[in-house]
Amino acid sequence: MTEPTLNAQTYKLPESARNNARQVLEWREKHGGEVNGMTEVGWRRARQLADNAEVDLDTVKKMSGFIRHEGYYKKARTRQKQEGNPPWTYPAIVAWLGWGGDSGIAWARRISEANP
Repeated sequence: MTEPTLNAQTYKLPESARNNARQVLEWREKHGGEVNGMTEVGWRRARQLADNAEVDLDTVKKMSGFIRHEGYYKKARTRQKQEGNPPWTYPAIVAWLGWGGDSGIAWARRISEANP
């Protein structure tokens, strides 16, 4: 991922989005191979969100685009609640949270729509 230039505008991430990414990274550290669902790009994004309070517009727009996976996440969350398995065993849950979760993606969509 490229660093924003000195003059690039950055946006403060919601703490909840950062916490969602941190949660996924903690699962991966604790449960190793039981946790999957993201590409290497996704894991890098989760690390970026967990580590940085602010991101550039390019990152915000990439987060916003993750909305295309919302249906998979909702189905997985329903299954997880019905089956009672740990959330880190559902790839769609891992990916959704790694990209900021509900709060992060909704936040990114609002900013992206205001900055076409």
